[in-house]
Amino acid sequence: MFNAVRKDKLHQFLLTVFYFRTFLISRALFSNFALHLPGPCFEQPSQTEKIVNLNRVMAKVSVNKHQPVYQMPTNPAAVRTKKYALPTQKYISLAMRYFFKTQLKWVLIPVALILINAVISLTGIYPNLWIYITVVVASILYVLFWLIQFTGITQLAQYKPMFEKFSYEIDNRQILMKLNVKEGSVMKWEQIVEGYKDKDAYVLVISKGQFLHLPFNIFTSEHDIKVFERILKQKEILKA
Repeated sequence: MFNAVRKDKLHQFLLTVFYFRTFLISRALFSNFALHLPGPCFEQPSQTEKIVNLNRVMAKVSVNKHQPVYQMPTNPAAVRTKKYALPTQKYISLAMRYFFKTQLKWVLIPVALILINAVISLTGIYPNLWIYITVVVASILYVLFWLIQFTGITQLAQYKPMFEKFSYEIDNRQILMKLNVKEGSVMKWEQIVEGYKDKDAYVLVISKGQFLHLPFNIFTSEHDIKVFERILKQKEILKA
């Protein structure tokens, strides 16, 4: 009898391990959310952008009055914003929100495992409580893993440009992100994966873990907000 109890417990343990391994393998095979986030997404620089990047270096040294000082290219008809820096806590919030949105379909895997085990337990074929604990703990650890990943991004020098204070000039061709009159970056609309209108801001998704967050209050007028939203609809980033 003692051996039978031991065998039964061993059987339960092995079944739990099997369930857990199935969950991990399924998640690894079918997840579309990459383990390593890409670096900041900028296109190959044009000649103008090379001048802009050169000015980043020039800005660190004194400029002789005979040296040429290049200006960031501007469009008089562009929508201009005030300077704004994405707060790190807001970034983490946006990243986790997008994470849950893209991962929602994978919730079916742990739910299915729990339902299968519940049916087996209710029928009395093989009651096993460990699967509930295993699935819940594994799911919590997975979410915590990504929370740590996104928190770590805010500390990496590689992602520092995402949190610098920019003013924006926006037109139908591009989004010009300006640190000052000499320095900045150009982002083409083709680099925007998707976007949405939040209660107090527009959020443009560049890639997994990279966003442009544009609060309403950085625009100088209601007219500029309407023009910007019209551009987003023309680019099919927002639904018309």
